[in-house]
Amino acid sequence: MNKLIILIALLFINTALAVKKAPYQDGPVFIEWDQNHTLKIRQKMLEKIAKIGSKHVTMVLFGCQSTITSADIRSCNFFNDDYLFETVGIARKLGFQVTLLPILTTPNWDWRGLFKPKNVSEWFKNYRSWITRLAMRSQESGIIELVIASEISGLYQYPKEWIALANHLRTYFSGNLIITANWDYYDFEFWPAVDAIGISAYFPIAETLNPTYKEMLEKWALHKKKLLAVSLKYNRPLHFTELGYESVSGAAKTPWAAPTTGAVDFAHQEACFRAFAETWKNEKALLRTSVWATDDSEMNYDRSFEIMGKPAQKVLEEYFYYRNAL
Repeated sequence: MNKLIILIALLFINTALAVKKAPYQDGPVFIEWDQNHTLKIRQKMLEKIAKIGSKHVTMVLFGCQSTITSADIRSCNFFNDDYLFETVGIARKLGFQVTLLPILTTPNWDWRGLFKPKNVSEWFKNYRSWITRLAMRSQESGIIELVIASEISGLYQYPKEWIALANHLRTYFSGNLIITANWDYYDFEFWPAVDAIGISAYFPIAETLNPTYKEMLEKWALHKKKLLAVSLKYNRPLHFTELGYESVSGAAKTPWAAPTTGAVDFAHQEACFRAFAETWKNEKALLRTSVWATDDSEMNYDRSFEIMGKPAQKVLEEYFYYRNAL
């Protein structure tokens, strides 16, 4: 009888861990710029995503501070938190697992990697308060992963503060905790405090505007080698919380911001994603890929990161279905 109880307990623990980790379920990052859609419209958007084989979706929630040197962190007046969590509820009913990706910005849309608050301790105090509230709402909403920081590179020099924050959030959120580093540097002491090494994976995979497919594969191979070394060093899986390419020539050279003068090039975007998929589809050290981004806007659709309705969609469909079977 005791052995049976032990076996049942082990089975329960393993199942719980499998649910928490939810490996190899990839999908797009979904952003709603228009905060006035009905429940029915939002459901149709998410059903469209489900049709490409995605069982997972990452939702973006914006937070704001006045300037790159301030510490007054709060919800943004242009973004409704309640609306976002309502959309999470729709996604959950459709069977999606959800990651919440809070992104901190300023009214001028300054990149968070440049943040250098004058009062660092006050910044961490206010950030902790803001992200704790989001952790509590995430737990209530059935979200499985919370990105507790994204690309705040200038403040990653304070590992003790991030470790303390992660440990604090465990009290309020039972799912995966992720910190996202920018692609240009990602070897940080705080990785053991979180569940995966988050990466904004906008790695350059070309040195010219029109690279060969072979060149893109070779570049990805070099990045992969370095990433796997860090994964092994800290005994944590990788998690690409953002990965994307605009459908513009030159996107492979500067994925984070393709040249504004580049010509619309759906084939180039497709090739970039194909090189990524070929490099990573069998790699179990990569826990998840969240593709930036599908949204509700038709503005500049041809030049955007959007993949729906473009040739790249087929590449990602194949990638999602393949990874779901790992």
